[in-house]
Amino acid sequence: MEPGGRGMDGGAMSKWYEIPYPTNPHPPSAKFPRQVSVGSPNGPDVEAYKRAVSRLGRWPWKEGGDFSEVYSSEFAYGQSGNVGDTGMKGFQRQMKLTQDGIVGSATFEALRKALIPKELQNGGQPAFDSYCLNLLKEASSSGSPSLTDYCKRCFSNEPSIHYSQNRPMTHLGTKPENGFTCDCSGHSTGCYYWVGWKDPNKSNYNGYGWTGTLVNNPSASPPYQIGDLALYGSSVSNTTHVVTCYLAGDASTSAWASHGSESGPYPVDLHYRSDLVKVVRPAK
Repeated sequence: MEPGGRGMDGGAMSKWYEIPYPTNPHPPSAKFPRQVSVGSPNGPDVEAYKRAVSRLGRWPWKEGGDFSEVYSSEFAYGQSGNVGDTGMKGFQRQMKLTQDGIVGSATFEALRKALIPKELQNGGQPAFDSYCLNLLKEASSSGSPSLTDYCKRCFSNEPSIHYSQNRPMTHLGTKPENGFTCDCSGHSTGCYYWVGWKDPNKSNYNGYGWTGTLVNNPSASPPYQIGDLALYGSSVSNTTHVVTCYLAGDASTSAWASHGSESGPYPVDLHYRSDLVKVVRPAK
Protein backbone atom coordinates (compact mmCIF):
# COMPACT_ATOMS: atom_id res chain seq x y z
CA MET A 1 0.00 0.00 0.00
CA GLU A 2 1.29 3.43 -0.90
CA PRO A 3 0.30 6.49 1.15
CA GLY A 4 -1.50 9.37 -0.52
CA GLY A 5 0.34 11.94 1.57
CA ARG A 6 -2.18 12.32 4.40
CA GLY A 7 -0.99 13.31 7.82
CA MET A 8 1.86 15.52 6.61
CA ASP A 9 0.93 18.33 8.98
CA GLY A 10 3.80 19.80 11.00
CA GLY A 11 7.22 18.51 11.82
CA ALA A 12 10.38 18.34 9.77
CA MET A 13 8.96 15.66 7.47
CA SER A 14 6.21 17.96 6.25
CA LYS A 15 8.67 20.27 4.53
CA TRP A 16 8.69 18.23 1.30
CA TYR A 17 5.53 19.97 0.07
CA GLU A 18 6.90 23.47 0.64
CA ILE A 19 9.53 23.24 -2.11
CA PRO A 20 9.38 22.01 -5.73
CA TYR A 21 9.70 18.27 -6.25
CA PRO A 22 13.23 17.07 -6.96
CA THR A 23 14.01 16.64 -10.65
CA ASN A 24 15.18 13.43 -12.26
CA PRO A 25 18.37 14.02 -14.29
CA HIS A 26 17.45 10.99 -16.40
CA PRO A 27 13.64 11.08 -16.65
CA PRO A 28 11.76 8.16 -18.20
CA SER A 29 10.84 8.46 -21.84
CA ALA A 30 7.15 9.19 -22.35
CA LYS A 31 5.17 10.88 -25.13
CA PHE A 32 2.61 13.55 -24.26
CA PRO A 33 -0.68 11.98 -25.48
CA ARG A 34 -3.00 15.03 -25.39
CA GLN A 35 -4.16 17.94 -23.29
CA VAL A 36 -6.54 16.86 -20.53
CA SER A 37 -8.99 19.03 -18.62
CA VAL A 38 -12.21 18.50 -16.67
CA GLY A 39 -14.70 16.76 -18.92
CA SER A 40 -12.12 15.35 -21.34
CA PRO A 41 -12.96 11.90 -22.71
CA ASN A 42 -11.86 9.11 -20.41
CA GLY A 43 -8.50 7.50 -21.10
CA PRO A 44 -5.59 5.51 -19.68
CA ASP A 45 -3.49 8.68 -19.54
CA VAL A 46 -5.87 10.03 -16.86
CA GLU A 47 -5.30 6.90 -14.78
CA ALA A 48 -1.55 7.42 -15.16
CA TYR A 49 -1.79 11.02 -13.92
CA LYS A 50 -3.84 10.02 -10.89
CA ARG A 51 -1.38 7.29 -10.01
CA ALA A 52 1.62 9.61 -10.41
CA VAL A 53 0.11 12.46 -8.39
CA SER A 54 -0.83 9.97 -5.68
CA ARG A 55 2.74 8.63 -5.60
CA LEU A 56 3.83 12.25 -5.18
CA GLY A 57 1.63 12.59 -2.08
CA ARG A 58 -1.09 14.82 -3.45
CA TRP A 59 -3.95 12.38 -4.00
CA PRO A 60 -5.26 9.42 -1.96
CA TRP A 61 -3.77 6.11 -3.02
CA LYS A 62 -6.29 3.56 -4.28
CA GLU A 63 -5.94 0.08 -2.85
CA GLY A 64 -4.29 -1.98 -5.57
CA GLY A 65 -3.56 1.17 -7.56
CA ASP A 66 -6.92 0.91 -9.35
CA PHE A 67 -7.65 4.51 -10.38
CA SER A 68 -10.50 5.52 -12.68
CA GLU A 69 -9.99 7.05 -16.14
CA VAL A 70 -12.30 9.99 -15.40
CA TYR A 71 -10.64 13.41 -15.16
CA SER A 72 -12.87 14.83 -12.45
CA SER A 73 -12.97 18.35 -11.08
CA GLU A 74 -12.12 16.93 -7.64
CA PHE A 75 -8.82 15.58 -8.95
CA ALA A 76 -8.09 18.56 -11.22
CA TYR A 77 -8.63 21.26 -8.58
CA GLY A 78 -8.25 19.35 -5.31
CA GLN A 79 -10.87 18.60 -2.71
CA SER A 80 -9.54 20.28 0.42
CA GLY A 81 -6.62 22.06 2.02
CA ASN A 82 -5.12 18.76 3.14
CA VAL A 83 -1.95 18.08 1.15
CA GLY A 84 -3.04 14.57 0.22
CA ASP A 85 -6.26 15.79 -1.42
CA THR A 86 -4.98 18.70 -3.47
CA GLY A 87 -4.71 16.79 -6.76
CA MET A 88 -3.28 18.19 -9.96
CA LYS A 89 -3.65 21.81 -8.90
CA GLY A 90 -1.64 21.04 -5.77
CA PHE A 91 1.12 19.52 -7.87
CA GLN A 92 1.11 22.55 -10.16
CA ARG A 93 1.30 24.92 -7.20
CA GLN A 94 4.30 23.06 -5.76
CA MET A 95 6.04 23.14 -9.16
CA LYS A 96 5.20 26.85 -9.63
CA LEU A 97 3.15 26.16 -12.77
CA THR A 98 -0.12 27.75 -13.82
CA GLN A 99 -2.68 26.40 -11.35
CA ASP A 100 -5.48 25.60 -13.81
CA GLY A 101 -5.85 21.86 -13.18
CA ILE A 102 -5.17 21.18 -16.87
CA VAL A 103 -2.56 18.69 -17.99
CA GLY A 104 -0.83 20.51 -20.82
CA SER A 105 2.68 19.95 -22.11
CA ALA A 106 4.35 21.92 -19.27
CA THR A 107 2.53 20.02 -16.53
CA PHE A 108 3.20 16.73 -18.30
CA GLU A 109 6.93 17.45 -18.51
CA ALA A 110 7.00 18.39 -14.83
CA LEU A 111 5.33 15.09 -13.94
CA ARG A 112 7.69 13.15 -16.20
CA LYS A 113 10.74 14.64 -14.47
CA ALA A 114 9.45 14.72 -10.89
CA LEU A 115 10.91 12.42 -8.24
CA ILE A 116 9.04 11.30 -5.13
CA PRO A 117 10.34 13.18 -2.05
CA LYS A 118 12.49 11.08 0.25
CA GLU A 119 10.00 11.59 3.10
CA LEU A 120 7.34 9.59 1.24
CA GLN A 121 7.11 5.91 0.45
CA ASN A 122 9.18 5.03 -2.62
CA GLY A 123 11.18 8.23 -2.11
CA GLY A 124 13.64 8.92 -4.90
CA GLN A 125 11.64 7.02 -7.51
CA PRO A 126 10.09 8.74 -10.58
CA ALA A 127 6.46 9.80 -10.29
CA PHE A 128 5.79 7.83 -13.48
CA ASP A 129 6.48 4.20 -12.57
CA SER A 130 6.46 1.38 -15.14
CA TYR A 131 2.69 1.00 -14.81
CA CYS A 132 2.16 4.72 -15.52
CA LEU A 133 4.46 4.51 -18.54
CA ASN A 134 2.50 1.58 -19.96
CA LEU A 135 -0.74 3.54 -19.54
CA LEU A 136 0.76 6.55 -21.31
CA LYS A 137 2.04 4.34 -24.11
CA GLU A 138 -1.45 2.91 -24.52
CA ALA A 139 -2.94 6.41 -24.64
CA SER A 140 -0.40 7.59 -27.21
CA SER A 141 -0.77 4.54 -29.45
CA SER A 142 -4.54 4.88 -29.53
CA GLY A 143 -4.16 8.46 -30.81
CA SER A 144 -5.71 11.62 -29.47
CA PRO A 145 -9.42 12.10 -30.10
CA SER A 146 -9.91 13.87 -33.43
CA LEU A 147 -12.48 16.61 -34.00
CA THR A 148 -12.47 15.78 -37.72
CA ASP A 149 -13.19 12.13 -36.99
CA TYR A 150 -15.92 13.08 -34.50
CA CYS A 151 -17.71 15.29 -37.02
CA LYS A 152 -17.50 12.68 -39.76
CA ARG A 153 -18.93 10.07 -37.41
CA CYS A 154 -21.74 12.50 -36.59
CA PHE A 155 -22.51 12.83 -40.31
CA SER A 156 -22.53 9.04 -40.72
CA ASN A 157 -24.89 8.61 -37.77
CA GLU A 158 -27.19 11.53 -38.58
CA PRO A 159 -30.42 9.45 -38.29
CA SER A 160 -29.61 8.79 -34.62
CA ILE A 161 -28.72 12.41 -33.81
CA HIS A 162 -31.67 14.70 -33.14
CA TYR A 163 -32.24 18.43 -32.74
CA SER A 164 -33.43 20.24 -29.61
CA GLN A 165 -32.55 23.49 -27.84
CA ASN A 166 -33.07 22.03 -24.38
CA ARG A 167 -30.64 22.86 -21.59
CA PRO A 168 -28.60 21.63 -19.84
CA MET A 169 -26.75 19.75 -22.56
CA THR A 170 -26.96 16.01 -22.03
CA HIS A 171 -24.86 14.69 -24.92
CA LEU A 172 -21.32 15.74 -23.97
CA GLY A 173 -18.97 12.78 -24.36
CA THR A 174 -21.58 10.52 -26.00
CA LYS A 175 -20.37 8.55 -29.00
CA PRO A 176 -22.08 9.58 -32.26
CA GLU A 177 -22.87 5.89 -32.84
CA ASN A 178 -25.00 5.90 -29.69
CA GLY A 179 -27.04 8.88 -30.84
CA PHE A 180 -27.86 12.02 -28.91
CA THR A 181 -29.87 15.24 -28.99
CA CYS A 182 -28.56 18.81 -29.08
CA ASP A 183 -28.68 22.06 -31.07
CA CYS A 184 -26.05 23.91 -33.12
CA SER A 185 -24.18 25.46 -30.17
CA GLY A 186 -24.49 22.18 -28.30
CA HIS A 187 -22.86 20.36 -31.20
CA SER A 188 -19.97 22.83 -31.32
CA THR A 189 -19.55 22.49 -27.56
CA GLY A 190 -19.68 18.71 -27.92
CA CYS A 191 -16.86 18.82 -30.48
CA TYR A 192 -14.61 20.65 -28.01
CA TYR A 193 -15.58 18.35 -25.15
CA TRP A 194 -14.85 15.24 -27.23
CA VAL A 195 -11.25 16.22 -27.97
CA GLY A 196 -10.51 17.53 -24.48
CA TRP A 197 -10.28 21.24 -25.23
CA LYS A 198 -11.50 24.04 -23.00
CA ASP A 199 -15.20 24.86 -22.97
CA PRO A 200 -15.69 27.44 -25.77
CA ASN A 201 -18.54 28.91 -23.70
CA LYS A 202 -16.04 29.54 -20.87
CA SER A 203 -18.38 27.85 -18.37
CA ASN A 204 -16.35 24.73 -17.52
CA TYR A 205 -18.81 22.44 -19.32
CA ASN A 206 -21.71 23.09 -16.96
CA GLY A 207 -24.15 22.14 -19.75
CA TYR A 208 -25.13 25.68 -20.66
CA GLY A 209 -24.09 28.09 -23.38
CA TRP A 210 -25.37 29.24 -26.77
CA THR A 211 -24.27 31.26 -29.80
CA GLY A 212 -24.24 34.38 -27.62
CA THR A 213 -21.51 32.89 -25.43
CA LEU A 214 -19.58 31.33 -28.31
CA VAL A 215 -19.38 34.59 -30.22
CA ASN A 216 -17.44 36.15 -27.32
CA ASN A 217 -14.15 34.54 -28.40
CA PRO A 218 -11.21 36.05 -30.32
CA SER A 219 -11.88 36.66 -34.01
CA ALA A 220 -10.14 34.39 -36.51
CA SER A 221 -8.92 35.12 -40.04
CA PRO A 222 -8.10 32.65 -42.81
CA PRO A 223 -6.54 30.20 -43.10
CA TYR A 224 -9.12 28.72 -40.76
CA GLN A 225 -8.14 26.04 -38.27
CA ILE A 226 -9.91 22.93 -37.06
CA GLY A 227 -12.10 24.04 -34.16
CA ASP A 228 -12.80 27.55 -35.46
CA LEU A 229 -16.44 28.52 -35.04
CA ALA A 230 -18.44 30.51 -37.61
CA LEU A 231 -21.38 32.51 -36.25
CA TYR A 232 -24.38 33.63 -38.30
CA GLY A 233 -27.21 36.10 -37.65
CA SER A 234 -28.01 39.77 -38.07
CA SER A 235 -25.23 41.10 -35.82
CA VAL A 236 -22.73 40.15 -33.12
CA SER A 237 -25.43 40.81 -30.53
CA ASN A 238 -27.99 38.72 -32.42
CA THR A 239 -26.40 35.44 -33.51
CA THR A 240 -28.68 32.56 -34.40
CA HIS A 241 -26.45 29.76 -35.68
CA VAL A 242 -22.93 28.34 -35.38
CA VAL A 243 -20.90 25.77 -37.32
CA THR A 244 -17.58 24.10 -36.48
CA CYS A 245 -14.55 23.85 -38.75
CA TYR A 246 -13.48 20.22 -39.14
CA LEU A 247 -11.18 20.61 -42.16
CA ALA A 248 -8.72 23.51 -42.23
CA GLY A 249 -8.40 25.86 -45.19
CA ASP A 250 -9.39 29.25 -46.54
CA ALA A 251 -12.93 30.50 -47.08
CA SER A 252 -13.44 28.24 -50.09
CA THR A 253 -11.52 25.10 -49.08
CA SER A 254 -12.33 24.76 -45.38
CA ALA A 255 -15.19 22.46 -44.31
CA TRP A 256 -17.64 22.98 -41.45
CA ALA A 257 -20.12 20.89 -39.47
CA SER A 258 -23.65 22.20 -39.00
CA HIS A 259 -26.42 20.94 -36.73
CA GLY A 260 -29.08 23.60 -36.97
CA SER A 261 -32.07 21.36 -37.63
CA GLU A 262 -33.35 17.79 -37.36
CA SER A 263 -31.71 17.04 -40.72
CA GLY A 264 -28.24 17.62 -39.25
CA PRO A 265 -25.43 17.15 -38.60
CA TYR A 266 -24.10 17.65 -42.13
CA PRO A 267 -21.09 19.28 -43.82
CA VAL A 268 -21.34 22.83 -45.14
CA ASP A 269 -19.15 25.52 -46.69
CA LEU A 270 -18.34 28.65 -44.72
CA HIS A 271 -20.56 30.85 -46.89
CA TYR A 272 -23.45 28.42 -47.29
CA ARG A 273 -25.51 31.15 -45.63
CA SER A 274 -25.43 34.82 -46.53
CA ASP A 275 -25.58 36.11 -42.93
CA LEU A 276 -22.09 35.21 -41.68
CA VAL A 277 -21.25 37.53 -38.76
CA LYS A 278 -17.75 36.43 -37.75
CA VAL A 279 -15.42 33.48 -37.26
CA VAL A 280 -13.92 32.98 -33.79
CA ARG A 281 -11.08 30.86 -32.43
CA PRO A 282 -11.68 29.80 -28.80
CA ALA A 283 -8.77 28.89 -26.58
CA LYS A 284 -8.00 25.19 -26.58
